Amino acid sequence: MKHAALLPFLLASLMAAAGCNGHSNVEIRPVNEAKEALFRINQNLGKLDRPLSCKGIVSMRFRDTEGREHIFFGNPTTIIVEQPQSLYFDVKSLAGSVGRMGSNDEHYWMWVTLPDLRKVWWGTWDALRAGRARRVAVDPRSLLDAWLMKPLPETLPDGTKPLLLAEGDLRRLVFPVLNSEGWPMVQREVYYQADAPGIPTRIVDRRRDGEIYMDARLGRFVAVDETGPGGPQTARSFSVRWPIGGATLDLSLDSVRFRESDTPFCEFDPASFDGESECLDQPVASLQPRLGDVH
Repeated sequence: MKHAALLPFLLASLMAAAGCNGHSNVEIRPVNEAKEALFRINQNLGKLDRPLSCKGIVSMRFRDTEGREHIFFGNPTTIIVEQPQSLYFDVKSLAGSVGRMGSNDEHYWMWVTLPDLRKVWWGTWDALRAGRARRVAVDPRSLLDAWLMKPLPETLPDGTKPLLLAEGDLRRLVFPVLNSEGWPMVQREVYYQADAPGIPTRIVDRRRDGEIYMDARLGRFVAVDETGPGGPQTARSFSVRWPIGGATLDLSLDSVRFRESDTPFCEFDPASFDGESECLDQPVASLQPRLGDVH
């Protein structure tokens, strides 16, 4: 199998990337520690078995498909999120909703309602997975990835398992793959502190060419409201950067609680939007491969 030859090249590239040239402070930790780290993270995520309802403050900067920049600064937000990919992310002002991102089993979307623009961008997950979708600056998929709302895979589709690297008190789970030309790369990195193995503090995702696509930093982990000390831990602060498109999102949550209502929260009908509508499904190559989707 082609991943059998991955390890030596990957290790050499990791050491070189650390700038160590044979005098590395990067240590490869035993397999059982990597398995334990994955278990602890996934054990916590497994407790998020119901939708989460969140309120906080968000600041965003992004460009739309026509290159126009949009900025929200210090806006109140209401968020509902549920595994594996249901999302309602509402950005508000004194006048009401000014932007919204969302997704369900079939669709993902983003709309803005501003004095000079009233538009929705939307697409289907099937087209996105097939590589037939144009990029939207801040798509719900990457937000869900940053949120860590589903368990991390122990094995990528080609059979490769993650490595655990130690640099002082910092731990880094790296998910290695070979691209279509046989070059080794790290597609995802999950950082955490040695004394908190179940609490990821940073997630870095790369495209198939190795360029960073998303860099998310997570902080202020506490138990979901009203669940007590043994409840699942969730981040209350997010700082997410998409370097390729220049988009940013900074989010501070005041409350995170389980949602008790059965009312649907992620339904979508593009025809119901009162404004411009642009479908992102297109016959073009994918620019945003998912974890393990390297060809």
